Amino acid sequence: MQQAAFTRGLIAESGGNSANISTSYATADRSRRQVLEAISEEHHKQWTPPPMWTLHWDSKLTPMLSNVHQLEERLTVLVGDAERLKLLGVPAYTKGTDEACGTIIARLTCKLLEWCCADQVVNMAFDTTASNTGHLTAACIAIQLSLGRPLLWSGCRHHIGEVLLSHIFTDLKVETSRSPEVTLFTRLRDNWNLVPHEYSGPLSCYIPGDAEPPFLGKLRAELTVCAAGVLDYKRGDYREFVQLCLVYLGAAGAAQTPVTFQRPGALHKARWMAKLLYTLKLALMEQHIVLLPQGTITTRQQVLKIWAFANFITHIYATWWLTCDTAVDAAWNDLTLYHHLYAYKSVDEGIAASAIKAMERHLWYLTGEMLPLALFSTKVPVGERRALADAILEHKPADLPLRAPQLRFGTEDWATSAAFPAGAVNVRAITVVNDCAERGVKLTSDFVAAARSEQHLQNVLQAVEHDRSKQPNLRCCKRKLNTDQD
Repeated sequence: MQQAAFTRGLIAESGGNSANISTSYATADRSRRQVLEAISEEHHKQWTPPPMWTLHWDSKLTPMLSNVHQLEERLTVLVGDAERLKLLGVPAYTKGTDEACGTIIARLTCKLLEWCCADQVVNMAFDTTASNTGHLTAACIAIQLSLGRPLLWSGCRHHIGEVLLSHIFTDLKVETSRSPEVTLFTRLRDNWNLVPHEYSGPLSCYIPGDAEPPFLGKLRAELTVCAAGVLDYKRGDYREFVQLCLVYLGAAGAAQTPVTFQRPGALHKARWMAKLLYTLKLALMEQHIVLLPQGTITTRQQVLKIWAFANFITHIYATWWLTCDTAVDAAWNDLTLYHHLYAYKSVDEGIAASAIKAMERHLWYLTGEMLPLALFSTKVPVGERRALADAILEHKPADLPLRAPQLRFGTEDWATSAAFPAGAVNVRAITVVNDCAERGVKLTSDFVAAARSEQHLQNVLQAVEHDRSKQPNLRCCKRKLNTDQD
């Protein structure tokens, strides 16, 4: 309707006769569908898959196209590497009691055949849920059976981090309510107007004590360097989280810069990012919250737990979370996190024990097949990489077609060989986080209401993805664009 009205106005303003052109709603809708179909088909024809991909998927309940008052499950299927992503489709399915969830997901990966990229998939990145990781009928097993070959398993590191964080938050008993939302954060949102939102003066930042273990200072320095390297390309909640961490730790320049706190949004317990953002805000605002009547936002017992949780986030969790998406560094980052958790026992034994327990329940995702990727990591010390290469050569099965004579040379000669740079390029096809599937789910949720049929929805999603890839800065403000260009 809006498009038809806009077309009539454009013709009239241009001096034309709108009576000579059909501008009805039906004509406009039909034309729009034809254009979308043409764009989708052309995009499909021109797309060429690279030699290696990672398969991503995630599902969500969305309104049905035929009845918006009923929900149906939709599976977002994507392939990608460290640099590129491609949405293959978002098919709908109905969960049945006589068909395993993994079998359903494997059947829906027929999108790989439609886009002629099934042979290029070498890795699976997925959320570590039972429907994906079961040993008999779950999705990972079913997908491998469907493709007829084994694949690498990459449990989403960010999803593991969510589990670890939720476990600590629960064990701390910061929130004991059984409400779907965290009532502590709800009180902050309801009383948001009682606390200042902009600060140009000192905040309730972290203050190192005289008896502080030396390794905490090193961890703060690592986070400051890491945050400076990622702050420019993080967006939304992720960018806000990095900024809050820097302010809380009193990083050079961050504490002196005026801070504006964004109003709390979604507070559901399943939204793990809320625990990070609002805990740091509560800790930073404490000097103003304490002036309010007791219990308005926080209680005395909660204040100490908030500070303990914020200290863990900024010293241990943040650096690992910001760097865990790199496949070649994944094994080293996970091992480093494990060491840091044990060292953190000297600071807060309860939080450290809770985190270690949560992590040890998910150690299965540290698969041995991912270890050889550490050969390409610049974080792993030279001696460790040499030992890893020796272990690979010693335990290599006889039927494994591994032709890598450079592994017998010194590590300083690897970069000059022809095979090593080629291997580094192939490694970029492996990703160890599933964030792109969540973005695909969000894309579907945003545009499902605009579709009138199943094929129309798929065409809309392909057209939107294609347009955003051509205009990646469309949503950036003018000031940000000018800064990037300078």
